[in-house]
Amino acid sequence: MRLHGDCHLSNLLWTDDGPHFVDFDDSRTGPAVQDLWMLLSGSQQEMNLQLAELLEGYECFYDFNPAELHLVEALRTLRLLHYSAWLAKRWMIRLFPRLLPGLIRSNTGRTAFLNCASRWH
Repeated sequence: MRLHGDCHLSNLLWTDDGPHFVDFDDSRTGPAVQDLWMLLSGSQQEMNLQLAELLEGYECFYDFNPAELHLVEALRTLRLLHYSAWLAKRWMIRLFPRLLPGLIRSNTGRTAFLNCASRWH
């Protein structure tokens, strides 16, 4: 299935016409759960509710294979590797570290989010 590949709330813009996804440069083929798990945040209970709502809406258009939920940990690991490589590749650009002064805190927060998001399956 064709995926957004970087499907999180920061890549979702809301207009009067409804939601619109942006930033498709990481589009790829993979399981649907790759995009869905990245939209979840909060406590385990909140993520379980969010997942139920996401799947209810998703299944209005496509069938969801619940066996994909077991892929989240592997997909989370790949995401962390990809994100780390993206940072490392750009870190040598002189302005990059100065333009993102909160990067360490941001990366820590993102890692915490990814760890939390992987537990909803």
